[in-house]
Amino acid sequence: MKQHPLSRPQMAIYEMDRFSSGSIANISGCVIFNEKADFPRLISAINQLLRDSETLRTKIVIIDSAPMQSVLPYSEQDIKCLSFASMNDYTEWAHEKAKEPIDIFEALCSLFAVSIGDDNCGVFAHIHHILGDAWALGIIANRLTEHFRSGENKNGLAPYTDYLAKEND
Repeated sequence: MKQHPLSRPQMAIYEMDRFSSGSIANISGCVIFNEKADFPRLISAINQLLRDSETLRTKIVIIDSAPMQSVLPYSEQDIKCLSFASMNDYTEWAHEKAKEPIDIFEALCSLFAVSIGDDNCGVFAHIHHILGDAWALGIIANRLTEHFRSGENKNGLAPYTDYLAKEND
């Protein structure tokens, strides 16, 4: 697996993460669909997103005392499915989950399929800020919606490794 240096913004986030504690480097959000939960369809949409989004498969490693990033090969993930009786129950869980720190040397992205009451379902995303920002959450939400609604990728993304190669030339 090829390693790439962190970008300047990523290095700043890495340093901040190393010297602080708590949820300072977490980004969380959700996309909710106004329909009954279809966990197989949600899981398929999440796995399509992970297949197409190298960024979400990025791992931080230390090579010769320097933080580097590498993109893990895609493999279908077992997605955790959660059911909540009400939107209040879901919101309470999501707020607590968003506060959980993400270990920078472990999985930097967690995606959960959720059922909320009888008429709502969706996906909750919990990512490390080193992978993206609030803008990225919007892109993730749009891509998940595409995959959930149509089951296909209509807006092909350039591979993240191509971006990293240009960034480090």
